[in-house]
Amino acid sequence: MLCLRRRYLDRMTKARKTPGAIYDEMLANPRRLVIAHLCLGSIAAFAYWIRPGSVTVPLRWSVPHYADVVPIVATSAAWFPYVISMILCRSLLSSRDPKATLFFIVFAIVITAGSVALDLNLVGMRNPLSPMLISLLVTLALVAASGVSSVLWPNDASEY
Repeated sequence: MLCLRRRYLDRMTKARKTPGAIYDEMLANPRRLVIAHLCLGSIAAFAYWIRPGSVTVPLRWSVPHYADVVPIVATSAAWFPYVISMILCRSLLSSRDPKATLFFIVFAIVITAGSVALDLNLVGMRNPLSPMLISLLVTLALVAASGVSSVLWPNDASEY
């Protein structure tokens, strides 16, 4: 009789999360998402900077010129997908299961590796893709990844 009751309680605790576990996920998931987006955005920006012919940093130390701002504005093409994705993911994935966050982060790493390969033309294309097209593709892929992970793991916070 005691074994049956223990099994029943084990099933009940696995089915429903405690409010403390949900609040813990609400604090830990956004932090993981922000750290992942900052790291992956930095990698994408660095890959854009070392892309041959993308940004030429002037070596002269003279009066600031409008051309000095061009690398900063041009690098925003690499950061734009991660900023959009971070805004969307914090609203979609922050209160979900940590598995949804982990799935998204793994998917985002794969997307970033693909974008770096396309940006540096490691695949050997004769006419490499433009950085703006790569940025658009990365944005769409990150939005799709956040949507898939939010569909696979439903929101548990609405129960309480």
